[in-house]
Amino acid sequence: MKDNYQRKPKGGSNKQEYLQNYQTIYLRFPDQDGGHEWKVIKEQQKPQQNAPPKIPDNNQIPIAVKEAASYDSNALMIYLGAPQNARRRPLTDLKIPEFQKALAEYDIDIDNVIVHGPYVVNVANSSRKDIFDWSVGFLQKEVARMEEIGLKTIVLHPGSAVDTPTNDALSQVAKGINLVLKKSSTVRIALETMCGRGSEVGINFEQLKYIIDRVEQKERVVIHINDSLNGLGAKIDRHENIGYGNIETPRQREDFAEEIRILKEQN
Repeated sequence: MKDNYQRKPKGGSNKQEYLQNYQTIYLRFPDQDGGHEWKVIKEQQKPQQNAPPKIPDNNQIPIAVKEAASYDSNALMIYLGAPQNARRRPLTDLKIPEFQKALAEYDIDIDNVIVHGPYVVNVANSSRKDIFDWSVGFLQKEVARMEEIGLKTIVLHPGSAVDTPTNDALSQVAKGINLVLKKSSTVRIALETMCGRGSEVGINFEQLKYIIDRVEQKERVVIHINDSLNGLGAKIDRHENIGYGNIETPRQREDFAEEIRILKEQN
C-alpha cells in the first residue's frame, strides 16, 4: 500500500516547505477484502498567490503528464475540456498516443490519471427534466471518451438541489449515476464531498450514503475526500492535504487516524 502514495517533489525534503507548496488529493477505493485503501489521485504544485495555475496549451494531456513528472508526481488529475462549458475537442486533438508514451516514459500508471467532470452538469436537479437529461447525456459522452483513452475514474460534483427537497435531489443524483453507469463497462464515479455552498448536496457522509444506497452498481462508486483550508462549516471550496487542513473534529481524527499517520510519514 505504501507504493500508492506520492514520491516527494524535487527539493521537498523539508516537511513544512512541502506542505506550503504542494497539495494532494486522495481517493478511497474498495479493496478485494471488503476494506478500503487510499490512493493518491492528484499532486500538484500550488500556484503562487494571485497567479493563475498552469494550464496545458490546447488541453494536450501529454503536457499535463510532463508537468506532473517535473515535480516527481506519480499521479495527476486532468479535464477532458474546459470545466466551465460543454465544448469538447476531438480525441485526436488530445494526442492520446503521445499521452500513453509519456505515461510509460515517466512510469505513471494510467489508473492514477483521474478525470474531473465538468462543473456545468447538475444531476441533482429534479425540477428541470431538461437540465437533468442534458447532464446525464453529457456525462455519458464524457465517460465514453474516457473509455476510448483508457481512463477509469471521474470525479463528479453531486450537484445542487436548487428549489427541490434535499432527499429528492439526492435520489436524482443516484438516478443519474445509474443511467451513466449503464452506458459504461469500466469507468467508476468518485463523488466529491461538497462544501455546502448554496443548495449543494453531497455535503456530508450521510448524504453521500443516501446516494450510494440507491446506486445499482455500488462497487463502481467511490468517495473523493479532502481536507479544507478553511474551518469546518465555512462553506468555501478550498482543498488541503488530509490532516493538514482545518477540519479538526474528533470524529475526523478518529476515523482517519491511520491514514493521516501514513500521509504524515510520507511527507
